[in-house]
Amino acid sequence: MPNHIPSRMTAEDGYYLDIIFNHLKSRHNLDFSQYRKSYLYRRIHFRILHTKSSSLKDYVSFLFAHPEEYLKLIDALTINVSEFFRDKEVFKFVSDVIVKEIINNYIDPTTGTLQKKIFVWSAGASHGQEPYSLAMIFTKKFQERGIPLDMVRILATDIDDKSLEKARQGIYTSKEIETVPFTYKKFFQLDSLKKEARVEEKIKNLVSFSKSNLVLDPAPNYVDLILCRNVFIYFSKELQLKIMNKLAQALNKKGFLILGKIESIFNPPPELVVFNNLHKVFRKVR
Repeated sequence: MPNHIPSRMTAEDGYYLDIIFNHLKSRHNLDFSQYRKSYLYRRIHFRILHTKSSSLKDYVSFLFAHPEEYLKLIDALTINVSEFFRDKEVFKFVSDVIVKEIINNYIDPTTGTLQKKIFVWSAGASHGQEPYSLAMIFTKKFQERGIPLDMVRILATDIDDKSLEKARQGIYTSKEIETVPFTYKKFFQLDSLKKEARVEEKIKNLVSFSKSNLVLDPAPNYVDLILCRNVFIYFSKELQLKIMNKLAQALNKKGFLILGKIESIFNPPPELVVFNNLHKVFRKVR
């Protein structure tokens, strides 16, 4: 049994990886074929170690004999790492600049009313902290300007059912809300006995959660702001380009796209221009 992750894949490893990918696609409609194989190889090896399989070939046999392992493998491949207001500088930029730009794009200067509902998409929403953070920002901004809360809709999508189930509940531990800035803590109902916090209903009502595969499923239309952070690092360059084009098409003109800070896109679609390089913000110009 291996006690470490091999540094290189062999031709035989590639063969058995393809078998795993084909079964994940046929059984669970999950297509990992264009993800970075080096990343998938490392993640699968965690399951090899956990199941005490002797090799990738042996693990494939284990999968066939234990179908329940597929769900554990999917959990390992779709890492869900999130927190409220993750990277505070980015969310401050969203609050101070982007949301203001979007509101001003649709506001009637005479009446102060929005002429159109704002549509936001959190792609790869994990356990819900990101879309709820966005909902809190919009709620605060709308309350300051007297805009009805139902003038924003936030769609949160993820590939993982378990993550979406937790997200819909909107219940987090006291530790999980430690990253929430003080000004937004009022949007939680605290239960000191259970040491947990529940997102207020008015915040939850702004967010709808849906299972969606960013690679295979169509994107929503007429979006004003897309957050797709720390997802591209798992994709091949060819798939990155494909997804970037899909996201660009989903945006309204003057809409914003935010990627993760560590992600580099070398050939973005021509309709997307860099709005803020530090925070990896793009804006659609046509």
